[in-house]
Amino acid sequence: MVLLAMVDIGVLSDYDDFSARILARRGTANSFIIEKLRMGELTPQMLNIDPATGSVVVVDVRTGAVLAAVSYPSYDINKLANSIDTEYFFQINGDDPTRPMINHPFMESLAPGSTFKMITAAAGLETGAITSTTRIHDGVVFTRAGSPAARCMSSHGSINVVQTISTSCNYFFFETAMRLGSSQLQRIDALNDFMAFFGLNERTGVEIGEFADRYDRETTPNIMASPVYKEFVHLRRNPLALQNQRGWFDGDTIRTAIGQAYNNTSLAMMARYIAQIANNGVRLPLHLVDTVRNHTGEIIYQTISVPNYTGMVLLNNTWEILHQGMLQATEGWGTATSHFRGFPIQVAGKTGTAEQVGTRLSHTSFGGFAPFCDPQITVYVTVPFAQPD
Repeated sequence: MVLLAMVDIGVLSDYDDFSARILARRGTANSFIIEKLRMGELTPQMLNIDPATGSVVVVDVRTGAVLAAVSYPSYDINKLANSIDTEYFFQINGDDPTRPMINHPFMESLAPGSTFKMITAAAGLETGAITSTTRIHDGVVFTRAGSPAARCMSSHGSINVVQTISTSCNYFFFETAMRLGSSQLQRIDALNDFMAFFGLNERTGVEIGEFADRYDRETTPNIMASPVYKEFVHLRRNPLALQNQRGWFDGDTIRTAIGQAYNNTSLAMMARYIAQIANNGVRLPLHLVDTVRNHTGEIIYQTISVPNYTGMVLLNNTWEILHQGMLQATEGWGTATSHFRGFPIQVAGKTGTAEQVGTRLSHTSFGGFAPFCDPQITVYVTVPFAQPD
């Protein structure tokens, strides 16, 4: 009845005899709602559904070209062209909690969660903190980094690094982070080196504004999870913050190691990092503009993809382990296996969840590249507040 009423008052169209199909019960209420969601006549926000936003970035692994960047929800540009609909402008800029005018793929910043974990695995393997054969028993509750204790949801048993990437075992990464140095600062410094290598401390290179542009790098030299960034965050909130509030502790390090704590990245940054894994370390700046031509058709500018190296070279075995862990995440017993069962192309991927607000669901993300044996594209998608812990 509600759907029929919405058709009657013009909120929904009667396309394809929608009303008649409802009355004839040729479908369920859910199927009718999903149909209108797909058509864009209904939005999650209209249905009071949380999540109500999402974004996707697709990158050409070989060139760094952004093939697609989707920000949902969108807005009606026609109401802002020529004469501006003032009421609509204020609605989408102030009253709408989904912030449709925010370019979510480039400007929104969130904790990535477990899609970050390949960085911790690389740091552990390259520093010798772990090897390909190291097995760590998942004790569920990790107490070595102080209180409150961090934890896994349940025990994964005794597993190696490939298995822990595929099953997303928190405990393994907590322990790996603690082995990265003999002191609190050594541990996070080692992890920060690899975070910087994967581009989490700089802009991606796209020709429009992005998350990293918000910061004055003279006053905020680090935008990745680090002692400097934590201090900056706390002093910005409270200039009188005490040392025990803004100091760095092992609890911060182990939570950084699983993509939480002070991790704050854009979708585009994560897409570039996944592309770098696919490329065995070759990091290409992202770009939206391929060529610019003048009125005669002559090319006056063309983007040339030049790798952006940081001086660090990882062992071939490290890349093989990361790739195998991500492949097993979509095959075998991995966290994304059910979604890729029967998929015609081999995909290497990683799922992620990250809690931000205790009263809402966790953010959910997926990053991957395909085809596995000849990587061509990277896809990274995030739906905030979408998955239970």
